[in-house]
Amino acid sequence: GNKIRCPLRCTILTRKQDVMLASEKSKEDGSRASRAIEGDWGTKVNRLVGDVMDAAHLGDKGVIFSQWEEMLDIVATALKSNEVSFIRPKSGKRFGEDIKRFR
Repeated sequence: GNKIRCPLRCTILTRKQDVMLASEKSKEDGSRASRAIEGDWGTKVNRLVGDVMDAAHLGDKGVIFSQWEEMLDIVATALKSNEVSFIRPKSGKRFGEDIKRFR
């Protein structure tokens, strides 16, 4: 198919061309192989932060998923170090408020 479902089993379908994947190779679509970031968080997190910074520069928003809480801690610290604003909703009363702030 031409569309994919989000990993949280939501009902929203997204066109494949609208999904950005972290990659070490430059593509003909103008994407870059890397972006200078503050800190060294490991290859995957460095690339993720660079891609998020590129998307934020264009005015886009994104969602980062991980099944590991510690990985989200590392990503949060890396984003803060690079002055990228983000919202990290957690379960509980503030979850709905955090989602509203994201929108």
